[in-house]
This record gives sequence, structure tokens and C-alpha cells, in this order.
Amino acid sequence: MGIAAVPLVAHAGKPATQKMKFPPRLKPNDVVALVSPAGAASSEQAILDAIRNIESLGLRVKRMPSVGQSWGYLGGSDEQRANDINAAIRDEEVAGIICLRGGYGSMRILPQLDYDGFAKTPKVLLGYSDITALLNAFARKSGVITFHGPIAEAKFLGFEGENLRRAILDGQELGVFPNPSELSGDPVFPPLRTIISGRSKGRLIGGNLSLIEPCVGTAYGPDFTDAILFLEDVAEAPYRVDRMLTSLWLRGELQKLKGIVFGDFRLPRDEPAEPGSDSFSMNQVFDNLRMWLSCPIFCGLHAGHIRDKLTLPIGGMVEMDAELQTLRFVE
Repeated sequence: MGIAAVPLVAHAGKPATQKMKFPPRLKPNDVVALVSPAGAASSEQAILDAIRNIESLGLRVKRMPSVGQSWGYLGGSDEQRANDINAAIRDEEVAGIICLRGGYGSMRILPQLDYDGFAKTPKVLLGYSDITALLNAFARKSGVITFHGPIAEAKFLGFEGENLRRAILDGQELGVFPNPSELSGDPVFPPLRTIISGRSKGRLIGGNLSLIEPCVGTAYGPDFTDAILFLEDVAEAPYRVDRMLTSLWLRGELQKLKGIVFGDFRLPRDEPAEPGSDSFSMNQVFDNLRMWLSCPIFCGLHAGHIRDKLTLPIGGMVEMDAELQTLRFVE
């Protein structure tokens, strides 16, 4: 498949103190665009299942043209994937954009996206994992709150479905983000724990650490100034998490924060939860941040690559209490 050359467009970032727009919540029978900005769909059946999952929320689905395409490990060429998102932004019928899956590839299309159009017509944008790159870029450049939550391949059931509806459908106050009373999957790892006590308030940035770390310093990464940073990742050994956090510290980014909240950091299958004396555990990697930082930090938020995940407002104003291990939407 040939790839048309697309010019890179520079977009100025918004200041950290900007007033953010909460996009209109979705209503029954609203149309949402299904896009695949990262990895290719595993099969046509997976796409049909994803459409049914979205329809179970009482929404109608507009499958964008490139969903089901592939180019190597990507869900179509960069131009195709960017065009799908831009078309959804400009389509007056579309009220929201839901990503099919993660994988890899969202970073590649960041320069080609219509941030001005998204600012003029804010819409719900939902996904996680590789979609982290889109969520933070649109929040910063468009001044619109985006949502770190389930992808279309999820079932939208139980705790995950309830919190998704609360964030983008029901119109309820978000308030404190809860912990599940019952688990349908594995518990969050590492579990809920205070690392540095304290309370603070700031705009929520972040998502998948493996996407946040390379985007920082570009025109598309989040602004760490006075922010609350949420991080999660999956199948990364403690030393790799340590390396990415150290990179952010060396660049002076962690020092700008008002606080840090860690979600799930599920280990590789062959990685012991409690390693021997020649390694650090994930808990120790987090604890070592005390040497560099004094802002409030806690871990164990139910968000990330787990079944019982929260839907979090990227760009929204939140208040954290590391002693009580709570995060609350205050805007």
C-alpha cells in the first residue's frame, strides 16, 4: 500500500491554566464513530463484536472507512487513520469517537490531526493504552477533556461499564472515583498504598507510561506544570518502569507536578512479584521516588490494563488525597 506524503503541521500547546471544555455527554441513540488509530483489528468478527458492544450502551455506530484495514502492524496507513479521526471530528452527526483497540501507532498520526476542529466541536474521545497519545494531545491542543477508559473491544459490563456510563453518558457528578466492591478480574497491582502523604489539586494528565515518556518534550505531550500525573502500564519489568520514570525526572518534568497516581502495572508473566536481592519490586521502584520528589503519591488506582477499570477525565481538574488514596473530579 502506498503512502501519500502529508505535511507536518505545528500546533501551539495551550497553557496549563487554560479553561477546559467538558464535551457534551452522549445521549441514547447518539451516533459515535468507531476508529482504529493504532493497531490493526484482529479480525472482521472482532470489529462486529466491538460494534455490538457500543450498541449495548444505547448508541449507534458509524464505522469509519479504514476500520479493518492494515498496513504492517498498523490499522491502515498513517493518512488513512488520521483521515478517519478528522472526518469524525468534522461530521456533524457524530457525537463521540471510540477507539477499537490499542496496540501501537497513535503517535505517528499526531501531526496530522484537526485540533482546531475538535476545539470548535468538542466530542467524547475514549480509549486507553496506545490511545494515551491521542487523549493527551487533544486535551492540550484543543482544550477539551478526553477519556481514559475502555476500548470498543471491551464488554462495558460491571464496574467498568458503570463507571463508563457515569463519565460519558449519565450526566451524574463524577466526584470520587471508586474502587470496585467486587472484582470480575485480577486485582490492581501493586495494591492501594500511600507512597508520600499529602493532598493536592491539578489537571489530570497521563495514561500509559510507555506513551507518555516518549511524547514529553514534543509539541504533543502533556504539560506537567502543576498537574496530577496518572500512570499505568502492562508487562513492563520494574527496571524498565524505573528507566522511564528516571527519564522524566532527568528532564525536570516530575519536579513540576502537584502529585502522582499509579494505576495497574501488571508484570510480565515470567517476572516474579517479589524478586530476589538483585532486583527491585515494582513497589520499591515507586518508593524510590521519595529520593527525588516531595509531592503526594499513591498507587493502586483501578485503571489501566485490567478488567475493572475506571474512566478518567484527561485534562479535568482533580483533587488527590494520598493518605486516603482517593482521586476526585472537582470541576
